[in-house]
Amino acid sequence: AWASTRFQRGAAGSLAAGLGYALTGIVGASVAVLVSELFAGRGTSLGMVVALTLAGYALRGVGEVSATTGGTAGWLTWTGALGWLTELRPFAGERWWTLLLPALVTLAAGFAAVRLSVRDVGGGLPEPRRPRRAPSSIHGLAWRLQRDRLAAWLAIYLLLGVGLGGIAGTIEDVVAANPAVLDAFARLGVPGTP
Repeated sequence: AWASTRFQRGAAGSLAAGLGYALTGIVGASVAVLVSELFAGRGTSLGMVVALTLAGYALRGVGEVSATTGGTAGWLTWTGALGWLTELRPFAGERWWTLLLPALVTLAAGFAAVRLSVRDVGGGLPEPRRPRRAPSSIHGLAWRLQRDRLAAWLAIYLLLGVGLGGIAGTIEDVVAANPAVLDAFARLGVPGTP
């Protein structure tokens, strides 16, 4: 009886983990399809998908650290598919209802993408028009081709820095309360550790 119960718990955890990972990937794909329907340009669509993915990682990270340290921003874990996968808790008392969240987002994004696909090809939000004059130097050409990506990455790193800076004070408390981490730092020779 004990082995049968243990197998059932392991099978349930495996099923939950598999469904969670699959639905997380499907959510990403459906959102990417929706974004590609919204924007006409390949570069803009790719930039938006990357920005949404990084925002999801950042929000989940801030939420996890806040929840671990007793902060008030733990709810941020619930703002994206990566957090839903964590909150599913495979092998730790599965919360099966959390699978509804990625399923609903997938259906909504897929429905919206299908509704938008009836437009003409290339009918997304237009790329911003820029002057068509030739750049005066190779540096001017490089600037014109890369300035949007540079601005996007600067914005992403600014948001990441603000998020990590907001939780930096709590990380010291978490490390100080964990003897295993302190022991690892001491073995590495980090100054100020016992």
